[in-house]
Amino acid sequence: MQVHLAIRSMQMPLEKLEECQRIFEEKINEAEHQKVIAGDMLRGDRKRSLEFLENQSVLLRQKARTYLEGIMEQVLREHPDMNRARKALSDAIPTFFEEELFEMSKIFDAHVHETLNPHQKRADELIETIRKTAAELFEIPYHAPKSSDTFEMTREPYWVTQERKHFFSPLPEGLVTKMLPPGVRRLQIRKRLREDIESLVTQNVENLRWATLQNLNRAFRNFSTLLDERMSDTIKATHGAIQAAYTRRREQAEVVAEECVRFTTVAERLEGIIGECRKK
Repeated sequence: MQVHLAIRSMQMPLEKLEECQRIFEEKINEAEHQKVIAGDMLRGDRKRSLEFLENQSVLLRQKARTYLEGIMEQVLREHPDMNRARKALSDAIPTFFEEELFEMSKIFDAHVHETLNPHQKRADELIETIRKTAAELFEIPYHAPKSSDTFEMTREPYWVTQERKHFFSPLPEGLVTKMLPPGVRRLQIRKRLREDIESLVTQNVENLRWATLQNLNRAFRNFSTLLDERMSDTIKATHGAIQAAYTRRREQAEVVAEECVRFTTVAERLEGIIGECRKK
């Protein structure tokens, strides 16, 4: 497209070139304004996605708490032993949260694609408008740009399987509990295990939430960067080629014909290469 624009910019009458350049610059300014609006909409959707993540985290805390308390109760019904219950909780955590990570990855993969897909279409239309305007103004071949994916789960969390606490009592924790009456001991065991569960749930859900948050931020950041780069590349390939040809015509009129022949040769070679690639 750059080559064809350069050729047409050197071939058309200077007055027409200046008029086409003026119209094209207006279209670029309009596209830049639309890009600012698109950026505002993107930031709004990112904020809503973060709120969605927080809601999912709240639901996961409730689910994890219910699941781990169920394991605790099952162990305590068989044998009211704190260490045995803690071992069961420790064994259950990795499997539970790995499954939840998988589910959350699917949820957010779908959510981000659904959220960014309209932005992707608007971005494609914005880029296409610039290219198409250039093609129509300068009567050159036009090819629509391609889209790209934006989200994948790359940061994986680690799981905390045991709650580590520091006790100021010189006596071992288990010994203190065993000295209590049976009824009080069971209540004490449940109380401490529920405290352990609450802490483990908080830490592990936060690890998963943080990993997902990093992916969300990366997805929106990559999308924004991609849009900026594609806009910049498109403007450089179109407006830049026109401006360069116009400058040569104004300042180096004697070499324009030679340059035009050189670019025409390059265009023919490129078209030949493209034709061969399509055959393959």
